[in-house]
Amino acid sequence: MSTTNSLYAPFHDVGFKAHDVKIPSPAHDPTLDLTIHALVFEPESPAQHTLLLLHGHPQSNLIWLRAAPKLVAELKGTTRIIIPDLRGHGKSTAVSVERDEKGQYKDEVARGRYTKREMARDMVELVKAVGGHEKFYILAHDRGARVAHRLSLDYPESVHSLLILDIAPTVDVYLNTDLRFALYYWHWFFLVQPHPIPEQMILGAPQAYIKKMTVMNQKGGVHGGEEEVHPKEILESYTKTLQDPAYVEATCEDYRQSSPLGLDFEHDKESRAKGQKVQAPFRVLWGANGIVENLYGREKQLAFWRGCCERLDEEGSKAVPSGHYIPEELPDTVVESALDFFKLTLK
Repeated sequence: MSTTNSLYAPFHDVGFKAHDVKIPSPAHDPTLDLTIHALVFEPESPAQHTLLLLHGHPQSNLIWLRAAPKLVAELKGTTRIIIPDLRGHGKSTAVSVERDEKGQYKDEVARGRYTKREMARDMVELVKAVGGHEKFYILAHDRGARVAHRLSLDYPESVHSLLILDIAPTVDVYLNTDLRFALYYWHWFFLVQPHPIPEQMILGAPQAYIKKMTVMNQKGGVHGGEEEVHPKEILESYTKTLQDPAYVEATCEDYRQSSPLGLDFEHDKESRAKGQKVQAPFRVLWGANGIVENLYGREKQLAFWRGCCERLDEEGSKAVPSGHYIPEELPDTVVESALDFFKLTLK
């Protein structure tokens, strides 16, 4: 068995199958050529529910390696589970960003190819393509949680409920920037620098970048050491991805668009100006040993999300004994919270 195949064995062993789904190009981006790779568990009996799991940076759907088999076991054949690589990550396409001779975006279409709005649309199309329910549940970490937040605003009719892991709202994070935040979230300021400087620097030392990112605030979970949280083979797969210029550019564009100079930031401010909030039931978990807890604590974190959500589950939202990488550090806790919140086992 190849190393790549062996990485996915825990998924395949419990019935997940790989799908490569061509995403239809939207009217505003007719030349989009995008294939989303996803692992899909389809129960033997007709699925009663659909659950979408989203990963963060600098990772792929492999973050769910420990949690996914537990979800399959606990859900007892009731639920279709879809675990994609976001565009520009893992085995999904890193779509091109066309630039002029000065390195500037060719047009607004090129500028917008890595917005959370476009990534959210990808996920809605993916769920539809693999036969998912029109309304589904979302469990999402890090950048994937930001995609999920935007999806719940743009497609409120598609979201049953939303459980996100270890983020605070993007706009609030930037508006509350201080020296500590700048030091902890240094990559938020590095990756958004003009093309191609951050891309060239990452390509020069992808392994060092991955190591720095994956050990950041990794503390306290059941799987506490670097090798335990992120097995060597998985770190190597992340490093391999960031040896490809197209995927490195995708990474930078993801962060550029979320910055105060980006389209995500504009979209989020527009939503706030309209009084638009997440309508679906919403729960957030964050690492007690991580940056969110260190910077904001429970009261401020909940205040941020209270301003974004109509139905925040304040009782169930809490810090858990881990660092940033909650799906890997505390898979049992994630699964227990998901089952409790989504109540997927109820008919």
